Amino acid sequence: LWTRYVGAAARTLLRGELAADERFRRVVARAQAVAHAGRDHTARVTVRGLAPGRRWHYRFTAPDGTRSATGRTATLPDGATGVFRLAVFSCASLRHGWFHAYAHAAARDDLDLAVHTGDYLYEYAAGTYPAEVDAVAGRVLDPLHALLTLADYRARYANYRTDPDLRALHERLPMIAVWDDHEFANDAWTGGAENHDPARDGAWAARRAAAERAWREWLPVSESWRPWAEHRVGDLATLLRLETRVTGRTPPLNPRFWALRREADIDAALAAFRDGAWSADANRMLDAAQERWLLDSLASGARRSRWQVLVQSVPMGRLQLPRAATGWAERWRGEARDEVAFLDAARRAGLPITLDNWNGFPAQRERVLAAARAARADLLVLSGDSHDAWAY
Repeated sequence: LWTRYVGAAARTLLRGELAADERFRRVVARAQAVAHAGRDHTARVTVRGLAPGRRWHYRFTAPDGTRSATGRTATLPDGATGVFRLAVFSCASLRHGWFHAYAHAAARDDLDLAVHTGDYLYEYAAGTYPAEVDAVAGRVLDPLHALLTLADYRARYANYRTDPDLRALHERLPMIAVWDDHEFANDAWTGGAENHDPARDGAWAARRAAAERAWREWLPVSESWRPWAEHRVGDLATLLRLETRVTGRTPPLNPRFWALRREADIDAALAAFRDGAWSADANRMLDAAQERWLLDSLASGARRSRWQVLVQSVPMGRLQLPRAATGWAERWRGEARDEVAFLDAARRAGLPITLDNWNGFPAQRERVLAAARAARADLLVLSGDSHDAWAY
C-alpha cells in the first residue's frame, strides 16, 4: 500500500488501515508507515495474511489527523478461477495528450488488476518529444530539461502524479508494473542509452541508479520487489513479470544494422550481419539468470495454470517490412525512399525492421518460445513500447 505525505519534519509516522468495506467498519489490518524525505516523502507498507480473491480498502492518517484519499486494492485469487480482467497500459507521454485510458479504467468496476508494461513517463526535455508545436495546451512538464539526476526523476514523477486520471487509476486498482527505456533514457541497455552521452551527461551508472531509485519510490511496489517475479492468478494464469532493459541487455545492434546502408553490396552485408551478430547466442535481452528462471517458470507454470502470461515491455512477434511497401516507396523521395529500400533488402535477408525489441534477439526469443512449446503452454505476451497496437 503506497502513499506520499510531505510534512514539516523529514520523517513522519503514518497510520495505515485496511478494511473489508469502504466505510472502514470492518478494519482487518493496521500498520505504520514512514514518509521519509530520503525517499521523496513516499511511504509504503506490506500487509500479509489476507484472504485471497478479495477487494480491500485502505487509507493513511497523519499525526495531525489529516487523511489520504481512500484507496482500493485486491488480493489475487487462489484455486479455481474462471475470469480475471486486466487493464493494460504503456507509453504515457504527458505532453502528447490526456490520460483518458486511465480515467476509463478507473471508472469501471469489473477490472481486477492494472498492468503497466513501461514508459510510465518520458525523460525528454520540453520541446524535444513532442516538439513544442505539437504539445497539447495545458500539459506542463517539470522539470523542463531532460532527466539526469535523482532530483530530476523525482520531480517528473511528481509532475505526472498531478494528473487526476493517473491518480484515480492508482486509487482504484492495484498495479503490476515493469519499466521500459524511458523511465531511464531512450533505447536504454545495461551499459548506456541512445541519448546518454557520458561526456555531456556523466556516468551512465549514476543516471541509471537515480532513475531506478525514483521508480521504486513512486511506483506501488514493495520493499522486497525484484526485477523479475511470478504472480499466480489461481489456476487460471501465471503472470511472469520480466525485466528486459537494464539488467542483462547486451549492446544494441541498431546502429550497426543501419550502417549497412552504406555498403556497396547491401545484400551480402545484410546476410553476414544476419548470420553473425544478429543470430549470436551472446546477443541477449535477458541475462543468464533471468533466462534460466523464465524457462523453468514456463515449464512449471504450465502444470499449475491454464495461461502463461509474460508481462514485459517490448513486442515479441516477428516484424518485417511488407512486400507492398516497395510500391509505396516509389511515391516518396530522398531519405524516406532510401530507408524503405534498405528495409526491403533486410526483408529479403530475413531481417526485421527494428532491433530494439525481441526482433533484435532471435536466438534468445527462440529459446523462450521453444520452452513454451515443450511445456505445451498457452502463452500470452503483453508488451508496450511501439506506440502501435499489434496482435501476433
